[in-house]
Amino acid sequence: MITRILLGLDATASSTMAADLAFELAATHGAALEALAVIDTPFITRPMAVGIGGAAHKVATETAELRQAHAGASEILERVQAAARARGLACTTRTEEGDPPDVLSAAAVASDLIVLGHDAAFWGKEATAIAPAVQGLLAHNPRPVLVAPSTPLPGSRVLVAFDGSLAASRALHMAALLGIGTGRHIVVLSIGEAEAEATRRAEAAAKLLRAHGADVEDVIGMASSADPADLILAEIRALHAGISVMGAYGHTGLREVLFGSCTRTLLRACPTALFVHH
Repeated sequence: MITRILLGLDATASSTMAADLAFELAATHGAALEALAVIDTPFITRPMAVGIGGAAHKVATETAELRQAHAGASEILERVQAAARARGLACTTRTEEGDPPDVLSAAAVASDLIVLGHDAAFWGKEATAIAPAVQGLLAHNPRPVLVAPSTPLPGSRVLVAFDGSLAASRALHMAALLGIGTGRHIVVLSIGEAEAEATRRAEAAAKLLRAHGADVEDVIGMASSADPADLILAEIRALHAGISVMGAYGHTGLREVLFGSCTRTLLRACPTALFVHH
């Protein structure tokens, strides 16, 4: 069960989707909601080579950027708080400066779940593929993260991708404990060299989910040597899933699990919200 949600906000489209998702989860679970706008001051005030007399110009530019970022953060937080109020939800808000992963990790100590957009830039460096803040949270933050896409969720099902690995088992268990699939139909997918073995893994994952009250609609065991990311994305689209639980498909240790090609592909291209825990 989710009792407290931390919503990381900036001006990106995916942050709007993250807010909508956080509202839905807060309403479903009766959870407290905190919206935190982070301003990436290390990026704004980063060292830069300047010419003679350029130091004063740099300080003035940074001051203007920080003022603009704070104004933008205040506007977004006011909008989110009004939207929460319209849904009958209580939402506290605040702004903090600092390195986004560090700020969010510290704030999340009192929360069960972090929700943010996949391209959240926090008034700092915009992402070309996966936002640096998302990467930092996945690497060093102990709380589960729900990463929202930039477009509305395609449907209400939850796809759980499970390969039996340690990281996948942790993600599965945390999703079950928090009730991420509450009010949604769940499909469990496992991919392996043999269909029977993949089905066995998927059935075991489904058993745990059902024990926690989840509505498991289907179990899929798939034998394939194709790229797991492509297969998972195909199932997501076929099912019109709205949330995917990250099963770790990697075989070279923790770094591969977090930043391997499958994980990167899903973070970059997944049309659903992606629940990740390691």
